[in-house]
Amino acid sequence: MPGENRHQCRSNFNGHHMLDDYAIMEQQHKHQPTADHSEPVGNGSLQELYAQLVQKERDLLLAAQLGKALLEKNEELGLQNEKMAEEYSRQLEILEQEKHVLRRKVDNVEGEYESKVSELQSDVADLKRALDEQQNNVKMAERQKSSIITQLTEQNQRLTAQLKEAMKNEEQLSAQLQGLRDQFSLRKSSLQDHVGHLEIMREEIVMLTEKKTELERRLQHLLSEREGLTSNLDESSDRIMGLERQCHEQEVHLRETHRELNELRAANGSLCERLESITRNLSSPSAPSFHHHSHSLLAEMDLSATSSGHGSASSPNSHPSLTGQDDIEIDDIECDDPQGENSLVVEEQNQKMRQEIMDACVALRSLCETVRAQRRRASLSLSSMTSSNSGGGQNPSVGSNISVLTESGDHSSIPRLDGKQDTGLLNYLVKDIDHLVRGSAWFQLDFSQCDQCGRSPNDLLQLESELHLTQEAADRLQRNFADKTEECKRRNEEATSFKNQLTLKEVELEATREERDTARRDVRDTHLAKDEIIRRAWEVRDQAVARKNAAEIELARTRIDVLQINSQLLEAIQQKVELSQQLDQWQVDMQQLLDDQMKSKLSKQERLRSMASAGGATQQSPGTTAGSSTSPQQRKTKFLGLFQRS
Repeated sequence: MPGENRHQCRSNFNGHHMLDDYAIMEQQHKHQPTADHSEPVGNGSLQELYAQLVQKERDLLLAAQLGKALLEKNEELGLQNEKMAEEYSRQLEILEQEKHVLRRKVDNVEGEYESKVSELQSDVADLKRALDEQQNNVKMAERQKSSIITQLTEQNQRLTAQLKEAMKNEEQLSAQLQGLRDQFSLRKSSLQDHVGHLEIMREEIVMLTEKKTELERRLQHLLSEREGLTSNLDESSDRIMGLERQCHEQEVHLRETHRELNELRAANGSLCERLESITRNLSSPSAPSFHHHSHSLLAEMDLSATSSGHGSASSPNSHPSLTGQDDIEIDDIECDDPQGENSLVVEEQNQKMRQEIMDACVALRSLCETVRAQRRRASLSLSSMTSSNSGGGQNPSVGSNISVLTESGDHSSIPRLDGKQDTGLLNYLVKDIDHLVRGSAWFQLDFSQCDQCGRSPNDLLQLESELHLTQEAADRLQRNFADKTEECKRRNEEATSFKNQLTLKEVELEATREERDTARRDVRDTHLAKDEIIRRAWEVRDQAVARKNAAEIELARTRIDVLQINSQLLEAIQQKVELSQQLDQWQVDMQQLLDDQMKSKLSKQERLRSMASAGGATQQSPGTTAGSSTSPQQRKTKFLGLFQRS
């Protein structure tokens, strides 16, 4: 711009200089005819013609020079005009951009002001609600204190009245004793009367002594009760003093809250005034005033943008309050409430699950006891039949097997159901049911061996059906227990996730507090220069980026831990599935072994019977032989059908 002004001034100076030369030449041309009047007439026309030619030539040269100067000046003016148009458009675009930026900053300031006003209103409402709750608690404590004092006063009065009555009774007894002594002194003349009165007096003395000891005991009891009441009164007074101290602390806290609320209101008013001044400066048409306040306005806008950036970077779940201490207490309460509620819910569900498991264990135990009782009754009946038919050639191993089956499992260490030793109860019941199932197989073998006794198989089939139902109930209970275990694990995982969320919320709360402190420091340091504010804003941004990177790293580590835990959980589930498959295979193998043993014993029995019938030891009809040969087969098929897994 200064170079262009100098070039324009130089061109204007050259133009004016050429115009001055042209004016001087014109004046010389005017003066030349007056100087040549003294010459003759003939030479005058030639000289005049020559002078006109010279003048014309000079005019042409001057016109050419003037035209060239005007063309150069026109070109320079055109270039200057284009440059001025470009500069004007560029300045206009810059002004439009600044206007748009200022409008956006004003909108941000208005939004931040509205959000701060709403947050302050919500904080005021929370504080009012907390104040009402505290006042209600204080009133309730006062009522409890007055009721306790009234009860203690009444009890003290009642004890005082009882003590007075005891003293009156003692005085009456003393008066009676004195009267008896007087009577004894009056009747001292006669020995018999003296002896009789002596015995009576002894009895009365014993009775009075017992009454005295009873009264002393009651007096000691009343004194101990009085000491207990005094200790209760002291404890009540201590509690009252503690409540009064808490009330005083709450009043002090309330006064501090009101004071800080007034300070925030004053700060809010000052911010409103500053906002109004900013709007007036923006709406004023005078350019000098705008340039006068441009520096402070830009500083305030940068400060508001920095504070709005801090506000946007803060957590949406954080609740700013009036003071830092109140903020910590309210946020801790809000963060701890969900954790406490979830722990109570998990504890209740665990308690319900334990109660259901204990009920199922009680039902299984009663069912096992019923099966054992039925087995004992069947074994007793079979033993009686065996003893009655001992000369009939029965198998002597039946009685021993029956005794072993009835006595097995009766003297084992049974876990109690009193809640103190119930850790191995479910495993014990499963083992007991397994033992009953195996015993039922051997029991069936012994019954198949002793079918000559005439015992009806209905009881045995009923026992086998009950055992099968017991096994199914045990399987259902085991599945329910596994489901409850999975649910408990899931609840524990949820509790762990809630704890992790609480930790994240605490971290976010700490970051929000740091940003709030930074914003407060920025508000206090508004007198600093713009460069210092920008430098601090850059530092705050760098710190926020560093915190973000650290949070991302921690999140990645947490995800890795979650993946590891999931892999471990999948491995545990795979191991559990393999164990269940091994258990099923073991049950199938045991069933096959029992079937093979039963088949071998039944075939051996049939061969013995066929050999006995062929030898002619017993004469049996064909129908009876067919019935006796088919009955073990029918019992075998029924028994195998009961032990098949559904």
